[in-house]
Amino acid sequence: YYHFLVEVLPRAQLAAGIAPPGTPILADDDMPAQHYQALRLYLPHNPVLRLPRMRSFRVARLYAAAMPNIVQDAFGADEVAVDAVRYHPQALRALAAIAPALTDRQEPQRLFLWRVSGARRLLNASAFHEALASRDFTTANCAVLSFADQVRLFAAARAVVGQTGAHLANMLFAPKGTPVFPL
Repeated sequence: YYHFLVEVLPRAQLAAGIAPPGTPILADDDMPAQHYQALRLYLPHNPVLRLPRMRSFRVARLYAAAMPNIVQDAFGADEVAVDAVRYHPQALRALAAIAPALTDRQEPQRLFLWRVSGARRLLNASAFHEALASRDFTTANCAVLSFADQVRLFAAARAVVGQTGAHLANMLFAPKGTPVFPL
């Protein structure tokens, strides 16, 4: 989700900006639903063609854009850690610009981001949940929310506490100055 949001989606926006109106977006057929939802919200006038992997397709003209944002991950023991992180401020502002259109003017809320992950576990998650609930934090699991619902949730946030993970990329949609506490 994180890499799609900050790397792939800005590329799709840039490519759609140079392509004729209505040019289809070619997308992987097995992307998560939130990725398709994001493409539909950001590029409503471009049909999304879902194509299977490992097959070749012929197109008359292909519009592609460079990656305005790059984040190089090195998770494996045999991978070399590279300090390659580049964010283009205008690309991030273009992503964040959708939040006001999706905000339904709900009361600002404090968020506790809950996630179920084998790789990143919060051993005392129940204690955190109880302690934050007693302080008026709303618990949310972004993995089960639509893309638009995630944007709405963060657009109304006044504080965010959450396990590290891709869901924290949604802080792009939070009001400027919203405190975020990754665990």
